[in-house]
Amino acid sequence: MRINIKHPDARLKKRMLRILSGSLAILLIVFCFYQFTSFFRVDVETMLVTKDSIELSVEGEGLLIRREQPLVSSAAGMIAPLALAGERVRKDDPMLTVYTAARENSAAYSDLQSSIARIRRAIAEEDTLADLSSIAGEKALFGDYLTEALRRGDAASATVYRDAIRILSLREDDLTSDREVLKEALSSLLSACDALLASAGTAAETLTAPVGGYYYPENDGYGDLLPDVLSETLTGGEIRQWMERIDAEPSVADADIVGTLVIDAKWYLAVPMELPLAGFTAGEEYTLIFSAENGERIPMMLERAIEGNGDEPSLLLFSSRRMPSGFSFSRRQQVKIVTGTQSGFSIPASALHRLDGETGIYILEGSVMCFCRVEILHDLGARYLVKTTDPTPGGEYAENTYRYVRHYDLLVLSGGRLFHGRVLS
Repeated sequence: MRINIKHPDARLKKRMLRILSGSLAILLIVFCFYQFTSFFRVDVETMLVTKDSIELSVEGEGLLIRREQPLVSSAAGMIAPLALAGERVRKDDPMLTVYTAARENSAAYSDLQSSIARIRRAIAEEDTLADLSSIAGEKALFGDYLTEALRRGDAASATVYRDAIRILSLREDDLTSDREVLKEALSSLLSACDALLASAGTAAETLTAPVGGYYYPENDGYGDLLPDVLSETLTGGEIRQWMERIDAEPSVADADIVGTLVIDAKWYLAVPMELPLAGFTAGEEYTLIFSAENGERIPMMLERAIEGNGDEPSLLLFSSRRMPSGFSFSRRQQVKIVTGTQSGFSIPASALHRLDGETGIYILEGSVMCFCRVEILHDLGARYLVKTTDPTPGGEYAENTYRYVRHYDLLVLSGGRLFHGRVLS
């Protein structure tokens, strides 16, 4: 009698072979499906060619001139403002009190008063939790402004941005804390003011406004010295000399000058320029962007355009009656003067290529990839602004050359095997 006994390992091997065969079959099916669907895939990324526009501007630095009256006091103690910087005052309104001691505390007291005013405005905002995102956005924006101010060494602007960020942080904490953070901060500042007043002796003199105007606690002493902007002999060279002098000596005010009364809302910005002034017209309004003032955009009238010569720079004299809140009115101002707009097609820089000595892009016409020429107007870093019309005579591209890009062409952004005439399956 013969007994056939199967070894247990043989059964295990058969089972493993069946599993392996099944896995290979699945992988084969997946591979075939991938190859089949690849016939219908386009291995490029595309977007439509659309129009865009940019502002054209020229940069310059100007001298800010206003009608100013210095506020003078013979008292030598702390200066305590009774009006906020830039606040409109009427004749006989009190503007500041001068005490008999602690003159060195004047700047600290003025800063405290400004901080108190900002926190009171923040309390009046009556923020809700829905405002948290907008507050965070403002903080990020002022953080960028602060970084830029520190980069260019603008300490005055940096201080303003730090204060703005601090107030925004307090508003955030007030919303997210179970304490009344803003009111606590206000109470602390008021106590600090009281402490400074207690060390300032007695009130020696209170100055009132001799005429209506705008109160400012600062005075650099140049108000009475600067040239008459309406003088027929005013030149760009003269303004530039004054700017250089102020840069070398920011203040010439003596100890008796304790503030400024601006007696006219109209102010001027005189901008020396090396460029020809053919594109500027006196009597027209231009937008000026003030770089150190949060990018404040102020429409200003071009009062005069004085052409220079080989020895003298040209001069643009602008005026305005707008007095934006928080504007510093610093003597020297970096500005961009908007001269117009330029329209064109917006093309990502990464999509530009060279072919047969031409600069252009690849587009899809149906399933065919074509090279199209472009004519660059402006390099904007991550993108280019290019012409919207064919630069060749009659609007037709020359024979045996690539055509010019058109509106709503399907621009190829990226992908492999980019070449003119490629047919995508």
